[in-house]
Amino acid sequence: MHQVTKRIDLNCDLGEGYNDALIFPYISSCNIACGGHYGNKKSIHQAIASALEHKVAIGAHPAYPDRENFGRKVLDISIDKLKKSIADQLETFINICAQLNTKPTHIKPHGALYNEMAKDEPLSHSILQLFTEICPDVVVYGLSGSATERVAQEMNIPFINEGFADRAYWQNKSLVSRSVPGAVLTEWTQIQAQLDGLLRGQLNTIDNKKISLKIESICLHGDTPSASNIIQHIYEYVKSKGYAIHSYR
Repeated sequence: MHQVTKRIDLNCDLGEGYNDALIFPYISSCNIACGGHYGNKKSIHQAIASALEHKVAIGAHPAYPDRENFGRKVLDISIDKLKKSIADQLETFINICAQLNTKPTHIKPHGALYNEMAKDEPLSHSILQLFTEICPDVVVYGLSGSATERVAQEMNIPFINEGFADRAYWQNKSLVSRSVPGAVLTEWTQIQAQLDGLLRGQLNTIDNKKISLKIESICLHGDTPSASNIIQHIYEYVKSKGYAIHSYR
């Protein structure tokens, strides 16, 4: 009987001013900052070109327009201003993709926008509707078990359930705020335990509760300390567990 190879997508948030060249060989998808929290036309172009060189699926990573806080603070702006900023970010990204004869394969919101959408169905609906208007065949990456997932399903938008190798979770399946001690996992022993949980669909929360998660893609943040070393360990560890590392496009 033919054995079907298990597969998992490894993604990383890139184009954020770190050494992406050391990360690209070990991932299958990337999410490129497109000017909201970081980046400009030059950095976007460079990241897309590198993704093409390494045959890595190319995603846009729009955010609150907040470079000062790296997109990790919820801005008190109207939904119309937020949508205008995200539209501008995505249109810039798509235009640069076109210059390089490619298209984005997916969109993954960044930082505070990602986390707000994960708990706010009306916000998710507004932003996902915008995504479909700009990229009609969009695939969205988002937090497994979140409001974003539920709304995407209702809107028939392809959704990739994401889990984090370097972030702690609460029992309600939300991410622990970076302001809480222990929220960011940086030691390999912690990350290995997290990977084991993600791959089996059940992991321990920061307060040692068990939660079940459906995971199709595992993320490491490019600004996590020693990210380039950690992603290589993740790549080798996941492969040792019998998984093929492959994007969903």
